[in-house]
Amino acid sequence: MGTMNYSQELSKLLDISFNDLIIPVKNFDPDLNNYDEALTFDHELMNYGFMMRIKSLEILKGIPIDEITDVYNTFVNYVVKYYIGSKKEPFHRGFPNSILTKSKIELYRDAISHYESNGTWSPEESTMLYRDLNITELSLKEIKIMTEDDYKDYFKESYIKSSVPLSESDLSRVKLFIEIYNNSNEYKNYYPSQATVRSIMVSNGLVKPKNIDDVLRVALFKSNLPVTELKANKKLGFNGRWTVDSKFIHFNRKDRVFILSLIDGFKDLEKILEDAIINYGRWIALGNILHPGEYYKRFPTAFQFFERLRNQSVMGKIRSFDSKINEFDSKKDLDGMLDLLSTRPGTMARKLDYLLRTYNNTESFNKIMSKFSSVGKNISSKVLVELYNHFKSPNQISSVKVNGRDMVFERGEYRLDQMISSQAAGYISTIIEVKLSELPKLSYRIDNISEDLKLIPVNVTNTGNNDNVESSKRYSRYKLSDDYKVLRAFLHWYDDNGTIDLDLSVPALDENMNVITTISYSNLKQSGIYHSGDVRHKKGGCAEYVDIHLDKLDNNIKYILLVAYSFDGQPFNSVKECLFGYMPLYDNQAHIFNLKSAKGLVGITSNSTANVMCIFDVKEKEFIWLDINILDRTSSSITSNTMTLVKQVFNKKNDILSVYDLLRINKIRNNDSDESELRSFDVKDINNKLINELLP
Repeated sequence: MGTMNYSQELSKLLDISFNDLIIPVKNFDPDLNNYDEALTFDHELMNYGFMMRIKSLEILKGIPIDEITDVYNTFVNYVVKYYIGSKKEPFHRGFPNSILTKSKIELYRDAISHYESNGTWSPEESTMLYRDLNITELSLKEIKIMTEDDYKDYFKESYIKSSVPLSESDLSRVKLFIEIYNNSNEYKNYYPSQATVRSIMVSNGLVKPKNIDDVLRVALFKSNLPVTELKANKKLGFNGRWTVDSKFIHFNRKDRVFILSLIDGFKDLEKILEDAIINYGRWIALGNILHPGEYYKRFPTAFQFFERLRNQSVMGKIRSFDSKINEFDSKKDLDGMLDLLSTRPGTMARKLDYLLRTYNNTESFNKIMSKFSSVGKNISSKVLVELYNHFKSPNQISSVKVNGRDMVFERGEYRLDQMISSQAAGYISTIIEVKLSELPKLSYRIDNISEDLKLIPVNVTNTGNNDNVESSKRYSRYKLSDDYKVLRAFLHWYDDNGTIDLDLSVPALDENMNVITTISYSNLKQSGIYHSGDVRHKKGGCAEYVDIHLDKLDNNIKYILLVAYSFDGQPFNSVKECLFGYMPLYDNQAHIFNLKSAKGLVGITSNSTANVMCIFDVKEKEFIWLDINILDRTSSSITSNTMTLVKQVFNKKNDILSVYDLLRINKIRNNDSDESELRSFDVKDINNKLINELLP
């Protein structure tokens, strides 16, 4: 990593690793025994709400004392910067007592004074004497210490090799990892299966493209454009002809040669033309920049590729794969369509819902599922899981990625019969089990599986829009103990210039998920829910809190949403130190914020301006993580469109394969050796690496 000192190197690695709560360390020597210093490190971590297990202590004691000190100082600076930051006070510093004791008129006057001062005035309120946390209220987060080599393997297994779609933040970490470790030898055994990751690595010359779309993504990546958006918008040019708004940069000669060489590496010209025609506009725009005619001798396939795209009226129309499928469909030739689809199993997976709705009789069902079963082993395990999830609730919105594309399931005009969808799910479940049984044995034996893992979904299509510091992924559910009486949610951020206005809003819903009332900046207390007040355009650390008194809620409140808004329209990813979470407490007298009791920490890093973070089921005392970007512009109300999305995601939570189910199925791969490790699994053991291992 160049001439950086150890602290600088570690800080850069933490930018990549901290989302997984991992600290990579260098210079590990198993013969060193700095146990006292390692134990001191662990003790000090607890002051910040973190802890280590024995395996991490064993590694930490094996690095030099001065490096243990560097690791500690760098870690603390990182935690303070990103998760504690400068002192973040709510508008009503005496919260929650000040909200409980002041009248609504007094609260209204305070808000008006704050707005008129442009965020500089706040009421003079004495902070209450807070009690210490009860030990059972603590939620210490485990930090793992790894050697740098072990961490590199972990990252490559979890992110580089993963076919689970990654968030934008995850992709940023991939880019940073590749920037640090840019030797192609690092990735010999870690070919990326996810197209977006692959295109980043292809762009850096670390691996070869898998398909022609990868090459298009390279051009997008080098142009600083989203690699997931392959299609471009068409517009009418000044000469009356349709042109494409490509936004590609004008590549230098080195990059043009590189991209043309990638295209020339494909020898089946007809195949890549069939795939490229879907994104015809992008390719024409790219060809205009690459000037392939200058290199027709050096890259003859690339030259022919663009010539065929440009001159279809003379050289023959290029037909896409979909157009061939549609031709069979228009003739109701199911056999011909299935034979062609079986040559592309991923596309067949995308079409399966459409086929079952359109050809909806017993004979056709058997024919479709028989053909699908015959190619099932060639379909990604993760796509099969998403298909299974889809057919458990087939009449709701759902999508999956195949080769990096958003694969929205294509539907016919008919509603899918529940019996048909259940039978389809059964077929797919069998395919998954057979496919897993043919995989190599695990290096361990799966023993006890925690019942809590029935609440954690195998969510293979969306890891969420934001940075989840813990395993708070979409559809995950977390039970609260009946002992907790207060649920305190918080939204933290830092405002350099006094120009940001974020809001924490709490819509309360009835049993049919109709909004009864909304607790927000315009309604600070009602029905047992209390808001700390609106912070608007205040320089420095900012915070909004909401206390939900679970034993004082109105009887008709069955669900509670927790929603973050950016009132003035700045996207969350432009706001510093933007953090959401909650603290389950025995009462409202605990310190207003303590990282040691915080749960569900989520760095809000999406490019949206409103996000439904989670829903709380009052009766079940259960959190369900939603992480849905929405278009609502005000925190004082929530639109019917948003509630439709919330209901769809909420209703889908019970229809998704759980991690418990996945571990149970994978017992078929247990290593039979008596010397293999017996492993038990709990919520803390679940991460991308394990899911990729169970669903390779």
